[in-house]
Amino acid sequence: MAFFDFFWTIWLCRNESVFNQKNWEVNAIFDLAFTKIGFWCKSCWPDIPYSISDFISNLNYCRVPTSRRIRPAQGVWVKPPPGFLKF
Repeated sequence: MAFFDFFWTIWLCRNESVFNQKNWEVNAIFDLAFTKIGFWCKSCWPDIPYSISDFISNLNYCRVPTSRRIRPAQGVWVKPPPGFLKF
């Protein structure tokens, strides 16, 4: 997950630099990537004992379980009745 997050963050920061003339420092890019990893992990495993700042300051020591991940509901799509719009 961290591998893809870093590339995605670099891509977004690059786009901000090219299209919006924003200057990024390397430390800010890393902090942004670590913050996203922390938020993703807390949303998937809400009972882990780490805070978002733990992920930012020492990502190497944070471990998440692989078996207790919250999975999104797997519902079955049902066609809406006539005259209704379903999102």
